[in-house]
Amino acid sequence: MKNPFESLNSLFKSEKPPERRTLRHPQEREIIEIALNNLYLSDMGNKLAEFANKYEIKTSVLRAKDSRDYIATSKTVTISVAEDVPVNDPSITLWLAGALRESSQEYDPHLKRVSLQNGETIYFHREQKKLEDKLFWQTGVAYELGKLANKPEFIDSFIVMGYYSLIEAYEKDLNKN
Repeated sequence: MKNPFESLNSLFKSEKPPERRTLRHPQEREIIEIALNNLYLSDMGNKLAEFANKYEIKTSVLRAKDSRDYIATSKTVTISVAEDVPVNDPSITLWLAGALRESSQEYDPHLKRVSLQNGETIYFHREQKKLEDKLFWQTGVAYELGKLANKPEFIDSFIVMGYYSLIEAYEKDLNKN
């Protein structure tokens, strides 16, 4: 009798060399070091990095095909970076800032994730609040690095991510004060 999972098992078997089977990005340490050094150049980024140090939030980088994204919990932050993306790409720093802010939200009772069992309205309201807070921090980091640290590539990268209106609004609010 033929194994019904033979085709499926063959898909999982890897003919790749061992270094290509790992999910970790081969330049993980460099990516984290560069992104953290960038964050330290920003007041808001510095606060995020210091928070991560204080609460021992572990950061890792996974290899991805083409997207840069992240997953954050109260104790870990994982970003994904394609191998063909330069280790000093500004968007990596901005993704890390967002991930670190999401992680730090779990220590704030007003932003900590709530269970859906508390009701859909409460859950979605909290998730919206968390998203707005994270975007505020990412915008602040992008602005501080772009304008104050004179590294316009961070604002350019944030705009490519689709957040031009946030930079405009942030700058407008700063000019009011």
